[in-house]
Amino acid sequence: MAGLVGNLNVEKKEFQERLDRHLEYMRDKKTPEHLRTRVLRYLNYMENSSFALREQDETLLSQLSPGLRVEMRQSFYVEHLRKIHCFQEQGSEITWKTMFTEELALCIEPIVALPGDLIVHRGELGREQMFVIMSGAVETYGNSWKKKQTIDSENPYPFFGGALDHAAHL
Repeated sequence: MAGLVGNLNVEKKEFQERLDRHLEYMRDKKTPEHLRTRVLRYLNYMENSSFALREQDETLLSQLSPGLRVEMRQSFYVEHLRKIHCFQEQGSEITWKTMFTEELALCIEPIVALPGDLIVHRGELGREQMFVIMSGAVETYGNSWKKKQTIDSENPYPFFGGALDHAAHL
């Protein structure tokens, strides 16, 4: 138990040292204070996110065989996807939903955004990518602000993007 607590303290110390280096870099580059604050908030938020791939995750994945890498990436996201209503299975048999969910898990590139951040601007990535909301909520806008829609992770279909032309904010 003492070893686990010691490792947590080491990781926390290393994270704080990285934050200090980032802060020093931003000061050297004369980054405005409000932007520095947002960057530090984001880095702290990422550190506590269960969806973000960390440096040690990427290091481990890069050392694995392609088959193990696939299984590990699936393990990161399959259980989260199965919590989404439209991907839930009723029985234990393997169905198209199971196979689709496992394939979708391989395609996920996690994006962690702070509240108020712009995720995608109308006409940018929305045509080429589909976004699955695993936690939290986004506001999407159609062709006008009047067509605002909030989509959260509890929605039976927590997606946006694809062929849609939306702007989305967290």
